[in-house]
Amino acid sequence: MSANSLLSVASGALLAHERAVGVIGHNIANAETPGYSRQTAQLAAADPQSMPPFGQVGRGVMLMGIQRARSTFFDQNWRREAGIQSQYQALHQTLQQVSGILGEPSDTGIQASIDQLIDSFNTLASNPVDPTGRAVVVANAVALADKLHSVDTRISAVAQDIGAQLTETVRDINATAGQIAQLNNQIRQAGGQAPDLLDRRDLALDKLGQYLDVRVIDRGNGTVDVLQGGLQLVSSEGNTQPLSVTGSGPYQLQMGNPPVSINPTGGKLKGLVDAFTALGARTTPGARGTGFRGQLDDLVTSLVTAVNQIHSDYDPTTKALQPTLVPAPSPLKAGIIPFFDPNGVTAASITVNPTLAADPTQIATGWSTAAGDNTIAARLADLRTLVVPVPGATGATTSSPAVTGGPSAAIGEFYTGLVSGFGVAVQDASNRVASQGTLVDNIEAQRQDVSGVSIDEEMVRLIEHQQAYAAAARLVQAADEMLKELVNLGR
Repeated sequence: MSANSLLSVASGALLAHERAVGVIGHNIANAETPGYSRQTAQLAAADPQSMPPFGQVGRGVMLMGIQRARSTFFDQNWRREAGIQSQYQALHQTLQQVSGILGEPSDTGIQASIDQLIDSFNTLASNPVDPTGRAVVVANAVALADKLHSVDTRISAVAQDIGAQLTETVRDINATAGQIAQLNNQIRQAGGQAPDLLDRRDLALDKLGQYLDVRVIDRGNGTVDVLQGGLQLVSSEGNTQPLSVTGSGPYQLQMGNPPVSINPTGGKLKGLVDAFTALGARTTPGARGTGFRGQLDDLVTSLVTAVNQIHSDYDPTTKALQPTLVPAPSPLKAGIIPFFDPNGVTAASITVNPTLAADPTQIATGWSTAAGDNTIAARLADLRTLVVPVPGATGATTSSPAVTGGPSAAIGEFYTGLVSGFGVAVQDASNRVASQGTLVDNIEAQRQDVSGVSIDEEMVRLIEHQQAYAAAARLVQAADEMLKELVNLGR
């Protein structure tokens, strides 16, 4: 090898190791940068020079490229599990809000209001001619109606907030998809060799995976397609299809133009849709809601129907909740009005009969005109344990003399079961958030093992390249001295 060739080898080594040190410095500078993947300078022996008859002679080292440490397998797993975690976080957050609205068990909840009304019926039964007892019954009935109105209104506000969150999330998804499309174009222009741009795109894909379930397909030139449910959200050519949300509850998610309905199976969007389904929708105050609001309406329907049926003209043959009394009440009291407005059979519309509310003497304590008759008040006082028809009950309680068939339950027991079931849903969502959090943390730890920057390892590599650089510099010095000797020999 000539002195000139030796100098070329030495200068190439200086350049290669200088760039390797630069890559190490880049790693150290970004050790705490979110989404950054460790980079490595790929060094390889340069193409050898043929020197017959000696064969091939090495020409030093060359920088082949910058490679980033990344695992597609761990990325896919993380996005899937993080999306499920976001799903249950959104669901749990909403259910926890409603649980706080119900505030059960407490002295100010719906159950306490029902108990107070039934207790006031019992007090009235013990002294049916006491006007104060009638006033207390009306006050407790109005308080129960107001409590149900308040709960329904606040749950409606939570449901509306879900719509606002859906709109905001869809806006973020579209912005993130646009960012991915732009990065696709930039990476293509760089020939696919752009580690920092690839990191930025993977970070955007991680964010997108927390919003909805996506499938990322590598097209081999550094660009990717992003699919949701078989539809192309982002194309490798840099195009996107925007998402949109329609409706005022229930909500419908759509993609593209013309829009096509989509049904995410994971991510925050799925959690918000599930949360709204759990709460349910209502079209008008008088119409039964769906979901949890529908179950509250079932409670109100059973309460209003049972109280009004008991508080009416005596006829046990057509009114199952009226007992067969012996002797039959006589003479029967005429002109008994409904206790509740018969049209208010939802949590949003339950109302004490305005005539009765204005004049508590309209409360009938007994079915007969006999002084001190307490048969109605006593029957109303049994509502705590009396099984009555409940539209949303799970089955019939045929052993009750008051109900011969159909879904039924004691009002208090039905509400307790309703709250308990809701509490189980809240706890289940909380447990899933915790378990998914552990799983996501484990996968993230595995990702960091592959792509994270270790300062200690970088310092070791830095020393290695520094020494190689120093040796190359010494080689330059040696080549220079050899050239000088040759020049001196030629004089």
